[in-house]
Amino acid sequence: MTFEATNVKATLVALNYNCIANEFSDKLDEKDIINKYKLKLKDVEWNGPNLPPPHILNELRPLVPYVYTTEDMTIQVIYTQSEYKLSIEKRNFSQEGFEQFKNLSNDVLDIKLSDITAIGVNYNALFNLGDAKLNLLNNNIIEKVPDFKKNLTFEFVLPIEYADRNLIATYRIKKKSGGGNTSEPRIYSINVNFHFDISKLSTAEKTEKVKDILSYNLYDEFIEKSQGFLKLNDKSKE
Repeated sequence: MTFEATNVKATLVALNYNCIANEFSDKLDEKDIINKYKLKLKDVEWNGPNLPPPHILNELRPLVPYVYTTEDMTIQVIYTQSEYKLSIEKRNFSQEGFEQFKNLSNDVLDIKLSDITAIGVNYNALFNLGDAKLNLLNNNIIEKVPDFKKNLTFEFVLPIEYADRNLIATYRIKKKSGGGNTSEPRIYSINVNFHFDISKLSTAEKTEKVKDILSYNLYDEFIEKSQGFLKLNDKSKE
């Protein structure tokens, strides 16, 4: 049995993306990325009682994350200068919309590729198991830890190292809702972080590595692993 992934979200994170002041916005404009992908910069959010004048907000601009969104609001490009971190988030991720996410990510990464030390790709999805219950732990835990059966939920975390790929893939599985005393189906969330250390690569090697990272193969790998976890349920015949 194959379980359908829903509410899929993809996030790319680059570390040591070293821009200063307004350099990030200037580079996006200079490389025609804003126009190419029809990005719009979100205004600085102000939660105080009195909104400062525009020139004060402009001075605050480099101190808060730069958040650009596409017209359909499904992709956000976020640069946090205080952490030198770039994040690109794609909601409603699917194979049909993958090219836009890949091309935009590649163009924005290229601005500071020589500086970047690590790239992470995260996929998160929800899976409906109906009345099935995951059995990821040894059933003896109920005998050894009697209160375990009273748990509201728990998170299963599994880091996997692929030394030949300079990759650590960390999977997190958690029940989001349903089951127990409810009559609702069990909904599980599965998240993976593919973390690639590229700090020792030359710029040319980083370019080739990014091609691998920004391929649909990683999503396929996530789905394949997720199906393996989900088949470990109390209704499975395998």
